[in-house]
Amino acid sequence: MAEWLNQLETVIYLGIITALYDFAYWFGINREISYETAKETGNDKLARRIIIFRICKEITDLIILPLVCILSFNVSWNVIGAYYIAKWFHLSDSFYNIYRFIWTNQPVAENGNWRWWTPLGLLRSIRITRGKFHFEKANVTIKECWYQTAIGLIFAAILIILN
Repeated sequence: MAEWLNQLETVIYLGIITALYDFAYWFGINREISYETAKETGNDKLARRIIIFRICKEITDLIILPLVCILSFNVSWNVIGAYYIAKWFHLSDSFYNIYRFIWTNQPVAENGNWRWWTPLGLLRSIRITRGKFHFEKANVTIKECWYQTAIGLIFAAILIILN
């Protein structure tokens, strides 16, 4: 098999691993309650737990995951970079949606403003009118997210091939 396909496979495995971490938390501890819902209901303890989880998850995603991959499994920086591109295009969350459906038999919401951080979500969320910057979390449909995931994997493959 071509070396770039092996590297792209590593990108997909990283997406699967990070999605498992996210899924285990949201359905194991939180029962998928958002920070906003926790604050509205006065559940400050849960709101703090959500913030702590997000901080730990980002530290894991941005610092620990690349270090473990590079030092323990000899994964190259370009594969790590390709993973982050695919992740930005919804890769990990696509696996999260699959886990959610398989293990909980709950369908994924058709629209979601939690997808605002994807490229399409940012294009819809950020507006500049009359020289003023406006940001409002935009909805991105699940179908659009699947397309974004495919595009992200194509960009990841291109990055791997070019290196």
